[in-house]
Amino acid sequence: MIFLKAVWRFIMGLKDVLVLCFLLLFFGGLYAALSIAPGERPVRTHEGALLIDMRGSLVEQPEEVDPFAVLLGDDAPVQNYRLRDIVAALEAARTDKRVKAVVLNLDGFMGGGQVGLARVGRALDAVRASKKPVFAYATIYSDDSYLLAAHASEVWLNPLGGVALTGPGGSMPYFKGLIDKLGITAHIYRVGTYKSAVEPFMLSGPSPEASVASQTLANVLWANWRTNVSKARPKAKIAAYAAAPVKMIEEAQGDLSRAALSAGLVDRLGDMREFEQHVMALAGEPPAMQDGPAFAAIDLHEYVRAHRPDINGQIGVVTVAGNIVD
Repeated sequence: MIFLKAVWRFIMGLKDVLVLCFLLLFFGGLYAALSIAPGERPVRTHEGALLIDMRGSLVEQPEEVDPFAVLLGDDAPVQNYRLRDIVAALEAARTDKRVKAVVLNLDGFMGGGQVGLARVGRALDAVRASKKPVFAYATIYSDDSYLLAAHASEVWLNPLGGVALTGPGGSMPYFKGLIDKLGITAHIYRVGTYKSAVEPFMLSGPSPEASVASQTLANVLWANWRTNVSKARPKAKIAAYAAAPVKMIEEAQGDLSRAALSAGLVDRLGDMREFEQHVMALAGEPPAMQDGPAFAAIDLHEYVRAHRPDINGQIGVVTVAGNIVD
């Protein structure tokens, strides 16, 4: 009887060891799959349209994705697109005979800084100067997405969408009233007329100096945006549309897309199927194994890996974000 118990304990212990080994192998393999470098995968290239499907933000340096956070079920990080990758792809596409056109899908674009957007805009202008069309599509154009779309040869808009130009700005909560009701005394040391970071704790609204500073910054950003867009699309009624959008929408019988078309902000109205059919007439039909759009599309990430710039003799730029600690 004692012998049988010992054998049973041995079998159960062996089972636990095997299960532990299997779990370690499984999670180790999953971690390796999530951490594999993109350059290790084979690069496939073919003729077609370079598809820049920007479902995320344009940044100088993307965030590193923590594989353990993915395993633990944390919220999926926002997709980031590195500025120099987009510019390098467009510069390569300008002279690449396999690239028949460039397609911007801005439906999921979440924006980027004006400097980066202007740099991409210049790269798009260079593609157009090489006699290659640039097509842009979105259901709703915001300030940032339209800043890119303005540099396209054809700007498409979904008939159910529109162009929402809001300009820079925003609001900030002020807590002075709440602090007084709660009987809290805020000890604040403030130096400088335009140092407004502590104002939410000492005022019920912005000071005149803070309002002037914020408005000045917004005016400069808006002027830069209008200058860039007006240069890219000189015939568009940007100023009139931004100043009185309600009036133009009323003239279009409440149709947002028709209002944008009448103002010259977009060139054509159509859904995604019609847009892809239009691009297919130039780029060709999709390969048999391609998933996604109904035209021969060149994947942006694969194209970037296939056209990495030569860094010999170049200046390296290191983007630093966050605190420097020991």
